Amino acid sequence: PATQRRARASLSDLSREDDIESLTVRQLKEILARNFVNYSGCCEKWELVERVHRLYRENEVNRRS
Repeated sequence: PATQRRARASLSDLSREDDIESLTVRQLKEILARNFVNYSGCCEKWELVERVHRLYRENEVNRRS
């Protein structure tokens, strides 16, 4: 059986904040885990999306300063 290797989702893959909406639950969780954000209480996709949005905004502020 051929195993398909896929690239891990990363915050740097996002060119703009609107791209977050199109990510899968797995990709959202990968981004949060790679950035040490706890998502254990999240039961719905929108909760993960909110956390990635917050992370994206914080990353942009830190990058600019």
